[in-house]
Amino acid sequence: MSERSSTFKKVGISFLVTVLLGSFAALFPDTNPVMASSQLPSDQPSKTVEVPSLENGYTNVYRNPDGTITSDNFFTPVNYEDHGTWHHINTNLVPDSKGGFSVTQNRFTTHFSKASDDSNVETIDYQGHQITFSPVGTAIASNLSSNVFKDLKSVTGQSSYNSISYSGLYPNVSLEEQVTSLGVKEVLVL
Repeated sequence: MSERSSTFKKVGISFLVTVLLGSFAALFPDTNPVMASSQLPSDQPSKTVEVPSLENGYTNVYRNPDGTITSDNFFTPVNYEDHGTWHHINTNLVPDSKGGFSVTQNRFTTHFSKASDDSNVETIDYQGHQITFSPVGTAIASNLSSNVFKDLKSVTGQSSYNSISYSGLYPNVSLEEQVTSLGVKEVLVL
């Protein structure tokens, strides 16, 4: 390999990396916040501390004991904004006042009913707009050519961390729901 082609490859790779990193920054312009000294705590921390005033949906920012700043950037949301303050997303289901389970520390709120025969098994609320999901009932299933969705059963949802499962919702069919920072993943297990 000639010296010229080797140099070209190094320059080409360097250019490609620069273009890709520049494109990424353009997609998320607020992921690398400007470190204004007025936004940083004035005292020098004895341990690493979070700086919420510099964070956004995709970034966590820390001030280190040596005075440097660390910015952790993510491809998916890790924080949500509530009344002008950023908070860490927590997708774990917790019991709620409706007798079911909810996730409220996210960009959207999600509620799952305790039992599968509730008219709204899943409700998602995003900025005041709601969408609800319910299993296909026997009356509607009779109009379908498939027998899979007949004989809807009332089963109790079993929650674990960010998921809930309604086992035996239909004969040999279970419904599994998983909350993420991007949405809700719904799986029918046959």
